[in-house]
Formats: sequence, C-alpha cells, structure tokens
Amino acid sequence: MKDAKYLTDAADLNSAETQLREGKTAEAKASLVHTTKNLKKDFAMLDGKQRIAAVTLLEKRLQEVPQKDNDASLPQLKEISGELSLLYLSFQKAVVDHHIERLTYLDLPLGWADDYHTFTTGAGNRWRLLFRKLGGLLLTSFLITFGAPFWNDVLNAVVGLKNIGVKK
Repeated sequence: MKDAKYLTDAADLNSAETQLREGKTAEAKASLVHTTKNLKKDFAMLDGKQRIAAVTLLEKRLQEVPQKDNDASLPQLKEISGELSLLYLSFQKAVVDHHIERLTYLDLPLGWADDYHTFTTGAGNRWRLLFRKLGGLLLTSFLITFGAPFWNDVLNAVVGLKNIGVKK
C-alpha cells in the first residue's frame, strides 16, 4: 500500500447516524451509499479483498432498502450503518498496522523487545545496553520537564525558519 489520502471519513458515518436519528432515511441512505463506495476504494488500496466483498454485500443490501417506506427502511439502514461502522474500524486498524509495519523497517532503536532479549540472554554487552537505555530515559525525562509551552515556542521558531527569505 502506498501512502495516500483515504476517502472514507468518520464524519460521513456520523452524518448518516444523525440523519437516521432524525428520521431522514433518504438522506441517510444516500450518505451510506457514498460511504460504502469510498470505503470500497480505500480497501482496494489496502488489498483487503475480504473486506471489499463485505462492503459490496452492504452495497447490495442498501439497494434493496425501500425508498418510500420509512418505517421499514429505518431499522435496515440502522443495521447497515452499524456494520459499516465496524468495517470502517477494521479499515482504520489496517491503516495503523500498515504504518507500524513501515516503521519497523526503519530500524529505529525504539522499544524494549530486542534489547530485553539481548539483556536476558547475555548476548552482547549488558552494561553498555543498560547504560544506553538509562541514558535515553534520563534524557527523555529531562526534555519533558521543559513543558509544553517551551516546545510550542521551539516548534514555532523552527516553522518560522522556513519563511525566511520569502518575500511578501
């Protein structure tokens, strides 16, 4: 999967839920149809064939919902909206998993898993590893003590550097 702007947004699902609560079944159905199309495209970027099939099934069920009978269509739309929300959550989890997987390829010295294994098995220099971890924790703790206002000012200064030389 390449980095891309995803089409599905939680606001779309929230909008459909609000419309369903207000009894606006036609608008809710249109919103759900729009969301299913976007979610289907998003799953295609993730190569989620099973999930694409699940979204396609929801699309078919949406087409079968009666247009004019609010009493009959409201429970069906609520059920479809709930299932679509679950699929959206699984999409979000897949995106997070993808980004975590990409981070592991960077080989950054984050976390304790590999170091703990090295420390417990005795492979390598235990003391060097221990001092490195303790030094990292002390440095992190020290930098945190500066507080949010300090770091906000630092970020504003760094962002302000990119505007140097820009003519108005």
